[in-house]
Amino acid sequence: VQGTESKFSAPSPTSDAHYLRLKYDNSEGIVDANRGNLKLQANSDIVYTSNKFGIGTSANSSYNGSADNLVIDGGSADVGITLDSPNQGTLAFTEQAHTTWRGWIKYRHDTSTMEFGSGSTLMMNLTNTGLGIGSTNPAKLLTVQSTTSPIMGLYSTYSDSNARNWA
Repeated sequence: VQGTESKFSAPSPTSDAHYLRLKYDNSEGIVDANRGNLKLQANSDIVYTSNKFGIGTSANSSYNGSADNLVIDGGSADVGITLDSPNQGTLAFTEQAHTTWRGWIKYRHDTSTMEFGSGSTLMMNLTNTGLGIGSTNPAKLLTVQSTTSPIMGLYSTYSDSNARNWA
């Protein structure tokens, strides 16, 4: 097949309604399936359907509905995701294409820290010296820092005469 576009159509009666198209447009390669799932198969499946990706599975709908847009099923083997960057790797949470992060998990290579944020606020910072809550540079295994009172509260909902609440 030669040219910038190849189209493979299903036989009649569906005519051109069902097709797979391979297209190259300047610097962009496109694989397009007009109807149904787009399934790439080698040793394991990579399936795209209904705005959901499945790697190693084609049954995204059998997973939790609030976390089934990308499912990686390693079967009985370990599975992982690697973010490779010389600067930082970030998992960010936004609302409907908004550019403002509502929450994030970020690893920064320059400081060797793992950040956990909510809204625009850094909430926890994990370094090689400890965990900082309200602190970007924990000096101890656990550093809790705040400009408001109380800094820390420990509460129990256990109904026992020995249970204590601290704030």
